[in-house]
Amino acid sequence: MTRHPRIPRPELALVHKLWVDGWRLALEADNNSTTATIRIYLYSVSIFSAWLQSTRPGASYEDVQRDDLRQFWIWMRAGGQPCPHQFDSDAEPGPAVDPALRCDGYSSSSISTYAKGVQRFFAWYAAEDQAANPHERLAAPSPPSAESLMPDMISDEDLVNMIKNAEAGREFADLRDAAILRFMGATGTRIAEVAGVDLEHLDLANRSARVFGKGRRWRTVFFDPKTALAIHRYLRSRSKLSWASGIQGLWLSRNHSKLSVEGLYAIVRRRGDQVGVKVHPHMIRHRWGDRAKAAGASRESLKALGGWRSDRSLERYGIRGREARAASEYDRLDIMRGV
Repeated sequence: MTRHPRIPRPELALVHKLWVDGWRLALEADNNSTTATIRIYLYSVSIFSAWLQSTRPGASYEDVQRDDLRQFWIWMRAGGQPCPHQFDSDAEPGPAVDPALRCDGYSSSSISTYAKGVQRFFAWYAAEDQAANPHERLAAPSPPSAESLMPDMISDEDLVNMIKNAEAGREFADLRDAAILRFMGATGTRIAEVAGVDLEHLDLANRSARVFGKGRRWRTVFFDPKTALAIHRYLRSRSKLSWASGIQGLWLSRNHSKLSVEGLYAIVRRRGDQVGVKVHPHMIRHRWGDRAKAAGASRESLKALGGWRSDRSLERYGIRGREARAASEYDRLDIMRGV
């Protein structure tokens, strides 16, 4: 995908903002909506609203027809004008977009995610305002198959190098980063789940922790002795910080506060950059899924430990290592034994 310099999304028109703010309140009142889900849904309808303002100035949600939704999906897929990336950031304005620069649009996975958010919004809007729902009897773009996604997965060697890079130091940040990387590698937890761990959720004696995941569900994850030791070393360093005593969050930032999702993301990227590895946090979760499957973990255990509800979600993890696992399994079966 060609990435243009990003510019801020335009301010929502008042007629749109009132409804988006109302939907935010409705989502926050819904106990089934996580903070991450709310953020994605609001992000989706904000991009749609920005597109609507640019293509049909003055149009309200009541004016939206099915063809508008279809055009929105086409625009996202084809990289129409204005370029979708112009509405994909709240950052400060960057350089002007070169109109000759070709935009390849968004992936089918992103389009499906945004379409789902817009679909949910219009269902709520129609019920709230007793208005027609343009999404009714109109199917949103389907997500791509698990086989077509082939998500990236960090290698054992790269993860080891990142951990060694952190463990080479003895400063607070080094001990923290080493503990975080080991915890993520051992548990396969999502980055938001890692950020949400408080001291009271940790049980070092049993090498486990409680995490709050998708669907607003708690689950218990487990880790190995090396991870437990790394966390213990970090906690000893943490206890020496006078300002840390009043903070319940397990992971602390240099700003004397609980480490945020953005902060965790930056730590993973920075440690990767220091050893020449381009990595994002979810690549570590994909490695965990691959290793767990290779070790013979049952589907039931994988769902419980990984926080998955559906088999489809589970199939996406470790898909890149599927052939290697199959080859190993074939050797173990020894089909030609005795022949």
